[in-house]
Amino acid sequence: MYNILQLREKSQSDLISIAENLGIKKAQSMKAEELIDAILEQQDIVKASEQKDTIRSPKHKKQRIAKDENKRRSSAENKT
Repeated sequence: MYNILQLREKSQSDLISIAENLGIKKAQSMKAEELIDAILEQQDIVKASEQKDTIRSPKHKKQRIAKDENKRRSSAENKT
């Protein structure tokens, strides 16, 4: 993960390489500031996606406990 200060120190070719590694299309035709903005934005998207995946851990469902049939019948018979 790069911050804006680190990216501003990079050469145009380095920025293009970083952008292409992040999957940014048309990086070759972008200016340095456009590349920096695109890289920072893509890093935020990747980070948010990773956080979303960790939050989506499988939830534990409560198990339904079946009541004993004999207990239900006997309690129903006692009511009548």
